[in-house]
Amino acid sequence: MSDAKAIENALKNMYGAEKLLGRKEIKELPSILWEDELPEKIVQGFYNKGVGILVATNKRLVFVDKGIFSLRVEDFPYDKISSIQYSTGVFSGGIEIFTSGNKAEITNVVKDQVKPFCEYVRARISKVLP
Repeated sequence: MSDAKAIENALKNMYGAEKLLGRKEIKELPSILWEDELPEKIVQGFYNKGVGILVATNKRLVFVDKGIFSLRVEDFPYDKISSIQYSTGVFSGGIEIFTSGNKAEITNVVKDQVKPFCEYVRARISKVLP
């Protein structure tokens, strides 16, 4: 479990996260993230018939969808991601994450956030970032 105050501080310094600070998924992050794991990039979108957030941390990607009575968490360790792609339309974009024969597609992501998010993940999987 990660420190709630450290997560809150990391989110406050993240472009785009200010719109998500009240979301119920954000409130779940302290119980989801590992010790010493901090969010570094975040986007909101649709995935597997749910609306949630995709968080790039210093250790992995995590999709969090908090429903009224449920919590769905799916993680993508950086060393298991073979590639990440993005596309943009007029108003929104999409992110595709490829892992050993599987593909996860996050849609309806804010257009301006798609490329920076994917470039961060590419740097992580290429081990350009520590």
